[in-house]
Amino acid sequence: MSEISEKREVIEIFQRGLDQSAFVLKENPEITFPQIYNRVQWKSDKNELIRNKLEKVENKFKKPWLKLLTRPVESSALMRTLSSHNLSVDAFALSPDGKKIVSGSYDRTLRLWDKEPI
Repeated sequence: MSEISEKREVIEIFQRGLDQSAFVLKENPEITFPQIYNRVQWKSDKNELIRNKLEKVENKFKKPWLKLLTRPVESSALMRTLSSHNLSVDAFALSPDGKKIVSGSYDRTLRLWDKEPI
């Protein structure tokens, strides 16, 4: 793997971690590093660039924070979490053009979302 493609892969891994945590970071931007760390640390065993970056930033991040000791039980296909319902989402649908998502919750609400490009 070339150095450029390896760097691109690292950027994509960090971007995916950021996208997966966006719903939390919107309300709590100060926890950006711990959220991304807990999402991408599992790839650092196989990738020296990721390991070096995490170690470098971890040494600068002084606040106490929680580190996951086990990998989160979520699908690797998770791209983004939408939050707004007060209770669990029971159903969702994608518009025929793929630009809108509707979600229905046990809290008796429907939410209409504009699908952002990833």
